[in-house]
Amino acid sequence: MDYLLRKEWNFSFKGARSYAHGTDIYDLALNEITKYFGAHPETIKVSFHKVLRRNAWFFLCEKPPQIDKKQVYAYVELMLKKRVYYSAILERSEEISSRIPYDEDEILRGVFLEKDSASLNIREDSSYIEQIVALTKCLHNCIYSDAKGKWFFSRIELFRATAPCEYAGSQLRINAEKRLGFRLTRNSIWLDDSPIGEIWFTLTV
Repeated sequence: MDYLLRKEWNFSFKGARSYAHGTDIYDLALNEITKYFGAHPETIKVSFHKVLRRNAWFFLCEKPPQIDKKQVYAYVELMLKKRVYYSAILERSEEISSRIPYDEDEILRGVFLEKDSASLNIREDSSYIEQIVALTKCLHNCIYSDAKGKWFFSRIELFRATAPCEYAGSQLRINAEKRLGFRLTRNSIWLDDSPIGEIWFTLTV
């Protein structure tokens, strides 16, 4: 496989979790991309295909990576200066050996819930993806309280606002848009009164 960049990633489990959190995968990917190109992407798409329980390889490519799909845990697609680039995250053999505190309830302090939406003022003590995911999970636990299983962050597409500085002083809102069958949902992401993307959650039993 041809690639522009290959990096080893080492994770820490968040809280009591036994897998690499999707927010960490997103933040690491965004950081690698920004360092390599010297700029934040104009758009970014991240999709998760398996639960990652070990440390990982990150590959950045100019073309869709030619890898057996069974080996890929997450894909990233981004646009920068009208060019599309691709990334794949693969599992390494090394175990995750550390753990850090993670309090989603604290992130959600001050959340405002309505019928089909949840909002909060952006905090400076957690990343924007942590706040997007925590807010979406909170909304799901409220409006889909009858669901049997656990909701997982499975995909996100941002068509703007990929840089953390764009979130400062703003209000974040998640709108529940559609439940696709029993296990998948699509939700819109808003920054103040402007849509910036969509996030999907998947229910695992």
